[in-house]
Amino acid sequence: KPEMAFSDISGHWAEASIKKAVVDGIVAGYPDGSFKPNHPVTRAEFIVMLAGAMKLDGAGAALHFQDQDQIGSWAKGAAALAVEAGIVSGYEDGSFRPDAKITRAEMASMIAQALKARVDANGQTGFADDEDIPNWAKGAVEAIRKLGIVSGRGGNQFAPNDTATRAEAVVMLLGMLEQN
Repeated sequence: KPEMAFSDISGHWAEASIKKAVVDGIVAGYPDGSFKPNHPVTRAEFIVMLAGAMKLDGAGAALHFQDQDQIGSWAKGAAALAVEAGIVSGYEDGSFRPDAKITRAEMASMIAQALKARVDANGQTGFADDEDIPNWAKGAVEAIRKLGIVSGRGGNQFAPNDTATRAEAVVMLLGMLEQN
């Protein structure tokens, strides 16, 4: 059983979710005993968490990202499985950007893809900052909002372009698993 005594989650709003996600093998802490719940998540880190949560397995698709040599060996397998499952496709310029901090819109899009959620491409989201949500993400954001996976931040703001924290990623992945 993984060691649960992280030095930095006591009293955190996501403490119970973090503990559950560690036990479920979705995410791990750091060697120094911390979890860093408020740290941003990179695209590579999120793909590893998502692949673990979905228990993706198989050979994975061949990667054809122009920057795939930047994807760490610890994340390559998860990226290949996520591409094969249609969860991630990369950017229009052919890059994956593994070290870029994942935005809340990108995370919503990947979760909706993982769930094969029904997405209305022309929908509005019901968030106060709907106009800030990129068009390519609106359907996914609304789909996972309806499923109760995401509720936004204060003031009914989705904050689509903000980076997602490790705690937010864990909470959204657990919500995804409840749907699956």
